[in-house]
Amino acid sequence: MVPDDEPIESGTTLKLIPVVSGG
Repeated sequence: MVPDDEPIESGTTLKLIPVVSGG
């Protein structure tokens, strides 16, 4: 897991994008 700085938001967004976009 990445530290609590900015990768958190990037990882969450990147994970939410494919989930919502992919289906």
